[in-house]
Amino acid sequence: MPDSCGAGESVNPKQGDGLRRAIGGLLTCPICTGIWAALVFVGLYALNHNIVTVAILVLGAAGASEFIYYAKERYAWSARLARVQNGKPESRSFTDAELAELFVGTSDVER
Repeated sequence: MPDSCGAGESVNPKQGDGLRRAIGGLLTCPICTGIWAALVFVGLYALNHNIVTVAILVLGAAGASEFIYYAKERYAWSARLARVQNGKPESRSFTDAELAELFVGTSDVER
């Protein structure tokens, strides 16, 4: 079913027949891919837990960074909404000269 936000447009429909179609369905579904990846990690952990532990730590750090990014985006969008609701103008881009004047106190930009 088409979605107005276009969220599902990046997922390709399954193609082919038989085993190819089944594997394609498992790889194009984000939830299924996550389950298969978890299964692979559990299997590899049983074989050699030292190497997989490093991979799990790296993926855990990436997951933690996603939570931090989400919090930053939520803060930025809530601030933007508050500005709009209070009738304040949107943020604007500054020229190099304006930034130099704000932060250095001079209008000359050294290059």
